[in-house]
Amino acid sequence: MSNLIGQSPHQSSTQGSPPILSKARTAWLKWVALLLVIVLLGSLGSSTIFATGNEATPAPTVIQESTPSGGQAEALPAGWIDSGRGWAEFFEAEEVAERFTMSYESLDWRSKNTFVDATFMLTPSALARFNQQDERASATFITQFQQAEKVLWAQIDTNETQILQTQQRSDAFFAWTHVEFNLFHQQKDKPVCTDTHSIVVLLMSVPFDSNHVGGGVGWLVTDWKEGTSMFPIPQPAY
Repeated sequence: MSNLIGQSPHQSSTQGSPPILSKARTAWLKWVALLLVIVLLGSLGSSTIFATGNEATPAPTVIQESTPSGGQAEALPAGWIDSGRGWAEFFEAEEVAERFTMSYESLDWRSKNTFVDATFMLTPSALARFNQQDERASATFITQFQQAEKVLWAQIDTNETQILQTQQRSDAFFAWTHVEFNLFHQQKDKPVCTDTHSIVVLLMSVPFDSNHVGGGVGWLVTDWKEGTSMFPIPQPAY
């Protein structure tokens, strides 16, 4: 038996019988064969996965640049491009006009701050006119509003926001912007109601380093009027 075990596997025994392999070697060969099968199946599976992944990869989608007013096709106002401004400044101007309208028109008897929320967007001259002329700066108006327990809340219809006209002056660039909104009314002992309003907000461009930039986008409000009509630039504007 010892001679058979020590004999080379490529040689025959003296009796002509095949060589006898140990149990350990047989088990080792089985593991090698199993490992080869696993590697082969793994490589075939990886190729299939990668091929499937390549086939499933969609073609790039071309996304068109959005336009103002809720996706409606719209051209930039006359003089806008000549002023060195583009779509980014256009969107910013409309946003400032909308933010001003919402802050100016929304009042709550429970919060006195709502009567002056919009003033941070005003030019110094517009703020002076607000303090002198606007009813929201009147102590009598505020007291009556609080006693009536009134709430006004403006919901902007962004699809209707539109820059009506622009004007370039030597010292500033102006844009008249129309904003439409629904105004929610609530008052003690009265039914709740909602109506539609329009306002034209006159914006003025200001340097980006200004301390009074509304929303940090380079625009301030210099005047505003209820309705849809244009009005002259106030003096002084800034």
